[in-house]
Amino acid sequence: MQVRPIQVLLVEDESPDVEFAKRALAKAAEPGFQLSHCDRLSSAAEHLRSGRFDVLLLDLGLPECCDLEALAELRKVNREIPIVVLTGLRNERIALAALEQGAQDYLVKGSLTADTLARSIHFAIQRQQLLAVTIDRELSLHARARLAAIVEDSDDAIIGETLDGEITDWNQGAEKMYGYGAAEAVGRNVSFLFPPAANRPFEQVRAAARQGRACRSFETEFVHRDGRSIEISLSISPIRDRLGKIIGISKIGRDLRHHKRVEQALQNSQERLEMAVRGSNDGLGDWCLATGEACWSPRMREMLGYGGEVANEFEDNFSAVTSRMHPDDRERVVAEIAQGIAAHVAVRTEFRLRTRSGEYRWFQGRGRAVYDPQGRPYHFAGAMTDITDRKKLELELAERDEQLRQSHKLEAVGSLAGGIAHEFNNLLQAICGYTRYAMNGLDEAEQRCQDLQQVLKAADRAASLTRELLGFSRRQMLERGSIDPGELVDDLVRMLRPLIGEQIDLQVVLAPDVGLLHGDRGLLQQMLLNLCINARDAMPDGGPLVLKTQRAVLSEHYCALHPMCKPGTYVLFSVSDAGCGIPPEIRQRIFEPFFTTKEVGKGTGLGLAMVYGCVEQHGGLINVYSEPNLGTTFRVYLPLGEAVEPEAGATVVRAVAGGSETILVAEDEPIVRDLTVRILKDAGYRVLAAADGAEAVELLEAHADEISLVLLDAVMPKLTGHQAYDRIKFKNPHLPVVFCSGYDPEMGQVKLLLQEGVRMVQKPFDPDQLLTILREVLDARVPSEASACAV
Repeated sequence: MQVRPIQVLLVEDESPDVEFAKRALAKAAEPGFQLSHCDRLSSAAEHLRSGRFDVLLLDLGLPECCDLEALAELRKVNREIPIVVLTGLRNERIALAALEQGAQDYLVKGSLTADTLARSIHFAIQRQQLLAVTIDRELSLHARARLAAIVEDSDDAIIGETLDGEITDWNQGAEKMYGYGAAEAVGRNVSFLFPPAANRPFEQVRAAARQGRACRSFETEFVHRDGRSIEISLSISPIRDRLGKIIGISKIGRDLRHHKRVEQALQNSQERLEMAVRGSNDGLGDWCLATGEACWSPRMREMLGYGGEVANEFEDNFSAVTSRMHPDDRERVVAEIAQGIAAHVAVRTEFRLRTRSGEYRWFQGRGRAVYDPQGRPYHFAGAMTDITDRKKLELELAERDEQLRQSHKLEAVGSLAGGIAHEFNNLLQAICGYTRYAMNGLDEAEQRCQDLQQVLKAADRAASLTRELLGFSRRQMLERGSIDPGELVDDLVRMLRPLIGEQIDLQVVLAPDVGLLHGDRGLLQQMLLNLCINARDAMPDGGPLVLKTQRAVLSEHYCALHPMCKPGTYVLFSVSDAGCGIPPEIRQRIFEPFFTTKEVGKGTGLGLAMVYGCVEQHGGLINVYSEPNLGTTFRVYLPLGEAVEPEAGATVVRAVAGGSETILVAEDEPIVRDLTVRILKDAGYRVLAAADGAEAVELLEAHADEISLVLLDAVMPKLTGHQAYDRIKFKNPHLPVVFCSGYDPEMGQVKLLLQEGVRMVQKPFDPDQLLTILREVLDARVPSEASACAV
């Protein structure tokens, strides 16, 4: 037969506790529970008047009253219903007072489990019904049967005895707990169940019950049938007849082993949780959305500098975090949390918090709201991780990526500029050469001669422009030597003072013994001159221009962020002005060729491009620091080099001489090839001309015994100058070769050739320069080689 579920009325105003009770009672086996809920004292009174409830679960923390007032009010409405008191505080005084006013049990919410709640409800009903049976023998047969079933099936040991201690009632719970059947226990004195040491305290409690005083949760030891000791929690009450006379004693016993195991498990769980919180590197927090109150882990306070004695300076509310949040982050983060709560999703965000020292550090926050059964949020719990170091690394990597991007961009522009300069140099070579031929035989006073001189001047200016392009693209040859940075600056200053004007206050600060550079003196001086001229132009009304040298050491960490340089010792040149500064939006473009903010006609836009190319070609690094209206500082780092001893002997200046040898000329530009052939023939040489590298190799094979020297253009179709050189040296390793080019796209390979003694003529060249280099190379041949070539 199906048994009616136990009707439970829960009076509770906290949604989480209501939800817990629903889940806990839903797990119970037959007969089970049917839970009703209200959150106000007035509603509870109306429910109790209906008479349909078997037990009342009462929260003492109702907003309408305090402590035991609710219990007293509801006892007036229904004095017969069993009451189990619920509270959030462990207070023994309130517990005893509640039991004295008629409550059957007292439970603390924080340590409450589903089993404990269900057992407590059964216990309350059993005790109330047992007392009712004892007092009123005229209960209905149905009520008596129901009471007997509850008592008999209870897991607790329920024992009735006379005033003398003779056992009169013994349920199945008592059989399980003590090991004796009802037939063995009924009629015996209860004293056989406990050891002698427990006899006196137990008799005192029984004596109190005989006088009408109940005792709740009396802990003692009983002896099991097999001799082992059992820890028992007893509730002892007097049994009265209808007239109120005490006629016996009832005892309800609970085995404490399971209860203590549960308590120990809870304690262990709490300790593990506390250990996890203490050991976590994250700061943890729990925030009540209704009140704003919050609970923070110790690590949370330590991360912000509020550990130890100053922990109380970090308030227990959510504004402790928002008030310390960076103003630029606060509105965004609060909005993201609100959106996450509304959408029922986890929130993940990043922000800056001010520490106790005033420093701002980066944190990553992660959290999620907790909702009641109606879907309303009431708590927000989360964690924070300090990500300051990660943010710094991300910033450094972003800067490095930007440097690489800018370097690749300038490299691409440099390749284009170098190609343009190469083609332009071929044209300039023809313009300069044929103009000089046109001037031969003309009187300087003639107008035609003066016109041609203007053409040469324009060509020289164009050649200077291509040299700047080659300097930016790092395609020009360097005439390296040992350079004292101090002497370099001293020579520059003598040239610079007339150029910058009197309104500029030139300040030179030279550090002693910074070391020696190994580089192109003229190119480095031009680089510093361009920087100083830019500084002058930034201060039209005058101001300080500071030129410094010093020794600097770049570490591996610094070079990891600036991949264009290597760790080591450098000479640092810095050029500073107090001018208008460089706006941030154009700072990344200042090294691009032809980019300028000056007026038309005031500059070509190649000055800083040449500076960048010079620094790169010398294996250095350049940094720019600038603020609008505060000035600009350029810092150039150039690696120190070993001293190079000058060649012994004095330089001998000789007149340009020609010769009668046969020279093979390979040049793909017809106009340049014709000019070169003419220059060589006018000097007395016999010339063989080839339009590309393949034709040059064929002519060499056909005239191997005649050719004394090969003049190769570096860039040609079919076979490049370098490829033709390899084949020539394979066929005739002693044959001298001179390269000629406006730029070298294979600088690394040609550099190796130059180290082997191969000479190069840079376009556009002067005829005398070309003839001088060719004569030097021809005269440098050993006699055996010269004889072999003359055969």
